[in-house]
Amino acid sequence: MGLLYRCSACDKEMVLESYHQGRVVPCPWCGANEDVPNQLDFQTVYAERAGDESRGRLLLAISVASLLLGCLPAAAIVWWMASGRIGRAREDQREADPLLLNARVIAGVGTVIHALLWGGVAVTQF
Repeated sequence: MGLLYRCSACDKEMVLESYHQGRVVPCPWCGANEDVPNQLDFQTVYAERAGDESRGRLLLAISVASLLLGCLPAAAIVWWMASGRIGRAREDQREADPLLLNARVIAGVGTVIHALLWGGVAVTQF
């Protein structure tokens, strides 16, 4: 999980790691050779990735707990927070952490399930 870099030939994204700096790397999509600049900031990418992983672990645990305990607000908040972190990663041209992606999916499923269940409970009470 490194820095996302666009191929100049096919305009698709490829993932670069710090050891690619200053080298010629073939695009995995079209095979064109890309010169990777030396001035890419991988230290910031790695620091942000560590923060995303830490936050992803926490959000994943909360999303699973909210799914099992039936807590609609917690699932919705986790979905919103994970979506924000994923969006920031894409804006910074980084890959989104898999823990964040999984937390968002589980929280989204939990939000829909609990909203349907709570909506059914409210309708049957009246």
